[in-house]
Amino acid sequence: MYCFFLSNTPPISDGWFWSRLSLNLPPMASESHLPPLAERVRPTDLREFLGQDHLIGDGTFLQKTVAAGKLFSSILWGPPGTGKTTLAKLIAKNSDADFHQLSAVSSGVKELRKIIESAKENTLLKRGTLLFIDEIHRFNKAQQDGLLHAVEDGTLALIGATTENPSFEVISPLLSRCRVLKLNSLSEDDLTAILENALSKDILLSRRSVTFEEGTRDSLVQSSGGDARKMLNTLEAAVTMSGEDGEAVTVDSQLLSEALQSKSHIYDKAGDYHYDTISAFIKSVRGSDPDAAVRRSSGACYRQRRFPGGPRHRHAGGGPHAGTGDNLSRRGAEIQRQLPRRERGDEEGARRGNLAGPASFKERTDQTDGIVRLRQGLHLSSRSTGTFY
Repeated sequence: MYCFFLSNTPPISDGWFWSRLSLNLPPMASESHLPPLAERVRPTDLREFLGQDHLIGDGTFLQKTVAAGKLFSSILWGPPGTGKTTLAKLIAKNSDADFHQLSAVSSGVKELRKIIESAKENTLLKRGTLLFIDEIHRFNKAQQDGLLHAVEDGTLALIGATTENPSFEVISPLLSRCRVLKLNSLSEDDLTAILENALSKDILLSRRSVTFEEGTRDSLVQSSGGDARKMLNTLEAAVTMSGEDGEAVTVDSQLLSEALQSKSHIYDKAGDYHYDTISAFIKSVRGSDPDAAVRRSSGACYRQRRFPGGPRHRHAGGGPHAGTGDNLSRRGAEIQRQLPRRERGDEEGARRGNLAGPASFKERTDQTDGIVRLRQGLHLSSRSTGTFY
């Protein structure tokens, strides 16, 4: 029987708390009852936060505001696993505000009203209130309307986290009362630093000698796609499958493959990622480089991100003139092959892929007609979606 008397401890979600509590637990209990690795190593101080230097680097607006303990309403927008929840908790920790956290998936107007009433009482006591709403894009218009007055008069400061474009998912009146802070996918350097931090500081991993087969560490970082949570969860799964607690672990390619199962790409069939991917592909075809249509890299990138991550439907939503990305690339390539090139002796022009210089009127006319046909083919494919490039 184990008894614990906890007093003046940090919030239960803090990695500090879990790491020290696990010191008093038997190995089996610590393995089965602690939260996932990503939660255990969550930073508890802004100086430990890795990545997003454009937001929290020295001299930035957010860094100065947090250091001063000031509160302001904001929307944190970025891909999964980039630190939105962590950043919100660190802002709350550096302020003396009453912190509330909701998930838009399981909360509604009833919970909002209770927090707003509590915030009004805090105002009388000269204390601020900070409300963090995860997945705020899941709130409908009526639920978001319920926040307007409280945010407007400063009854509470709102931090909303979303993976969706707030311009489409958050109502305009609420957006006008908040700053939108864009978080980027984490770089490989940031992910490597997070990985090293987890191996050295986590109470469970630090008890085991975890090594990586040559190239496996890089594969783990690259397979995460800029998502720190995914990387840490994959590492934890690999270590768990390797053997009993206390044993040395060597993560090889086979073990990593078993832990990863499959490499998924960030893609949504009707959102920003869909149109960003198609737009990048089309612009590479119609760009100033005439070889763009025949470059395998463009079509391969488009197919790799679209088909494993989304439905294999016809290009840009389908239509009488639409084709798959491969068909579009082949059609563009056929036209591009008919266009004259700059003479081979001009290395700079050949490198840039420029078209031929001054020539006869007929040659210039044929060249222009080829470009027009190519662009018409592209616009016919995108006409059914109303998307203009």
